[in-house]
Amino acid sequence: MYKIMSNIAQMDSHVISIDYRGFGDSSWVTPTEMGIQDDSMAAYQYLISLGVEGKRIIIVGHSLGSGVAAHLSATLSLQGTPPGGLVLLSAYASIPGILFF
Repeated sequence: MYKIMSNIAQMDSHVISIDYRGFGDSSWVTPTEMGIQDDSMAAYQYLISLGVEGKRIIIVGHSLGSGVAAHLSATLSLQGTPPGGLVLLSAYASIPGILFF
């Protein structure tokens, strides 16, 4: 999915991806909801520190990441700095719905 997004990105566009704490190639810690939310905000703040305007950032969440992406987008919007967009792929309606599907 990331290769496809990178290939279709127009000039002056980039795709970044993070591994939440406790997942993928990140250092092992027990993941928590708050920790994962902090990771998403840290990634956003990193882009801002590079000079990227918030309105140019499209937040994409896939599966478990869809909840994290929605939370980040909502938090930024409540702070008055909404992202340029939000895309949810294979999103879920509730965690219990996933567990008992």
